[in-house]
Amino acid sequence: MKSPHFPGIASSFRPFATWMLLFAVPLCPAESPPSAARFTGKTILVLEEALPDARGDLVLPFNLHLTWESGEIVNAWGESFGAFNTVPHEVHQIESTLTPEGLRLDVEARLRRDMWVEGGIGKWEINLRRIPSDGQVYSLDHNALRTGTALESFEGSFSGVFTRDDASHPSEGSALGIRWAAPGPPQRPPIAHDERPRILMRQTDLPELQERLESDLGQAIARALPETFGPIGPAILYTLTGEEDHAREAAKRTHAEMTDRERISEHETHQSTFWADRALRAAIALDHCYEAWEPEFRAEVIDFITRMSENYLDSPWRSGSAPITRPGNTKADKIYAASGIGMLALRGLPGSPPRPPPESANPGASALQARFGAPEGIDAAARREAYERARAFWEENDGADPRYLNGLEKARRIVSVSLYSAIGEGGSGGMPYLYDFDLAWRNAFGQPVSIRPILSLAATDALFSTLWLPDENGRPSPENLLGSSTALNGAMISRYFASADPELRPAIAWYWLQLAGIANGHLDGPEDAEKLIETMRDDPIALHYALREWPLDDFQVTSPADILPHAFEDKARGDFWFRNAWSGPDDILANLATRQLGSRRPHTRATDPYAGTFRIHGLGHTWVHDGHLPRNQWANPLRYNLVQLPEVHTNNWAQGRVLDYISHPHGASVRLDLSLMYEKHEYVEETAMVTETFRGNLTRERPVTRNVHRLGDIGVDATRIFATDFSGRAGVPAVFALADRLSGDHAKEWQLHVTDLADSEVRVEGNTFHITKGDATLTGTFIAPADVKIEKRLQYTSETFVTIYKDYAYQNYTRDLLIASGPRGNEGEFLLVMTLSEGPESPRVTRITEENPVALINGLQVHFGEKAITFESPTQTP
Repeated sequence: MKSPHFPGIASSFRPFATWMLLFAVPLCPAESPPSAARFTGKTILVLEEALPDARGDLVLPFNLHLTWESGEIVNAWGESFGAFNTVPHEVHQIESTLTPEGLRLDVEARLRRDMWVEGGIGKWEINLRRIPSDGQVYSLDHNALRTGTALESFEGSFSGVFTRDDASHPSEGSALGIRWAAPGPPQRPPIAHDERPRILMRQTDLPELQERLESDLGQAIARALPETFGPIGPAILYTLTGEEDHAREAAKRTHAEMTDRERISEHETHQSTFWADRALRAAIALDHCYEAWEPEFRAEVIDFITRMSENYLDSPWRSGSAPITRPGNTKADKIYAASGIGMLALRGLPGSPPRPPPESANPGASALQARFGAPEGIDAAARREAYERARAFWEENDGADPRYLNGLEKARRIVSVSLYSAIGEGGSGGMPYLYDFDLAWRNAFGQPVSIRPILSLAATDALFSTLWLPDENGRPSPENLLGSSTALNGAMISRYFASADPELRPAIAWYWLQLAGIANGHLDGPEDAEKLIETMRDDPIALHYALREWPLDDFQVTSPADILPHAFEDKARGDFWFRNAWSGPDDILANLATRQLGSRRPHTRATDPYAGTFRIHGLGHTWVHDGHLPRNQWANPLRYNLVQLPEVHTNNWAQGRVLDYISHPHGASVRLDLSLMYEKHEYVEETAMVTETFRGNLTRERPVTRNVHRLGDIGVDATRIFATDFSGRAGVPAVFALADRLSGDHAKEWQLHVTDLADSEVRVEGNTFHITKGDATLTGTFIAPADVKIEKRLQYTSETFVTIYKDYAYQNYTRDLLIASGPRGNEGEFLLVMTLSEGPESPRVTRITEENPVALINGLQVHFGEKAITFESPTQTP
């Protein structure tokens, strides 16, 4: 008998390990009003500044994950992702009250200590008011709430205490929340505990896969699988063919995975991934060859997977480098997803029943509580009740070992956070292990890992951000503007294809065939099949996805231009993409960064472009870039395409906030609030008394002075609107428009990072600049301020902070800039129209109204509104 909420998985009300099963306190949802029956789905509630960090300050958020069914909470846990915290914390008790106006919760959570969050017990009362949504909920100042698919959002406050080391500390602040719709019914019935294989395929899938193996593509895959690294290739072939030689080869390679400490593949360059890689390969091989291997060897493999997976799930910081354990980090994703796949392979293996508690008080209970953080004050009756629940759970799951069931649930929780932070609802980045875990979960349980539709459009970002430029042989070669090589390889594309909605698959197939050099738009014979296989030859899991998913009947491959719009919001990175076509090297592509997943703290996500900066590539040239420096370098604010305050050191690391996003058939308009970036950024000295202990028991107090980071309000509110139009109505392929509006009595400079000005023809004529490269021209005209001054700064030199292998220094770097400045005053407004055209000439841009400014380009009217920039045809009136 399986859990009613997650088939075959321990309910989150039950803890992750056997010892916690004896101490868990049940969740007790309060009786809800009848209207609450419709309250179903997933909520994330963020309690800002609720938790102590390792230094003891109450400064970190607590993210409370709740799954609801008909007004009742059926799954609850917490994490503090914003603090690099990787431990899923148990929520022991909740009383909830739902009303039409809001939501009230009484929460008790026990936090396990890790390297960033202090362990203890949090007790909070949370009061939230409901805010209906139109399905487009943007930033709520927290990365966990970044979404465009919410049913409603919540705002309110929380208050309570956090207890650690027998001392209670007040814990209160603001609270935010988002609710998503519940998932639909499982697409496939959950797989049984004893059914194998379960990770890449099911027994019921074998007839179709064996039939596919006879096709040209299947034959090419069958030839490639034995040549791949590790045991997965021959293990898959054993399942598909039944030939025991493949099982023996898989056993030989699995033994090498477990014992050969010297053999490191090119992908195993870090201790954190060395054993995670091997545990994943061993787990998939075990899943396919379970019955074929001798019991003694099988037990060795099970022990190996158990040790690796439990170690990484319980103590990920032991992997060799603590910061890499943050969900969303490439190495962290690998160790969490690989560990979860290991737990899935072992799911259902028998385990001993839980032991009943002693009749008398347990003299070692206090020591156990001190070591593991078990709830205090649990009497004999409560221990007996906890045992009865644990025993019932063991019996309901057919005597399965709770370590693997709870470990799998723990992996699901961590990976659901990693999926969102690394990929998001719109798709970003190539994280193959996350896709593998999600697809394995779908295969086993019929539903995706996360309730949010994270992978439904996972390839869209790669499709938007990749240009096909000719290589030295004239063959189209992909170049990704995000600098991602992972997004471009066939192994990642096969995962996109397996995860995407059916309507997007024709565009992904177009991308894949372009990469393989297949011009006719479909696989035609063994030669084309070999070309497709060549794009993923070293990845047996990707080869399996291709065998399983590529349509063997008539399949219409379609250019992304026929499927995708001209604008795309990448909800993972907080970026916006704008593109005119997918026709070749002359495609026009622009990108706007918002840094939505950043924070008010400096040095967070330092490799991301500053909020508001943009890039433009088109007609075979890069025109505007974001000023990125080589890896491990941090530049000063002159790095990005923003309005700068030269007299103030502002907080350019801060996040932007999306206020409005309005798409139209030929592009879109995005309005950002950039006010946080214009807070004063400085370090001040603070002195405090600290108590030191030495010689075991002697103490003394002494003053300690340190630099503390502070942000100060300098009276600047700032917004930026960036808009595009690819309709051709202006007589040019692309029109870009910007509106920057800043308050505050500070000098202001609008700047643009451009490429190779010295090798381009650059002309400045009053309020207009022209940049000509080859047979194309980018022209920008300021329609405000009226007396704008434009200056070229070729090879402008500034200073940047550089860290390389723990050596710290300041180095100079140079950039080509165009700077525009206006009169100093309490208001600053920069309104700009840019056109990208073929040839040296550009259409003239004029301002035709003083109030509610409108620019005219060959009759196309560009309206600079307060909330959006709109484009109207000549027949329309302002």
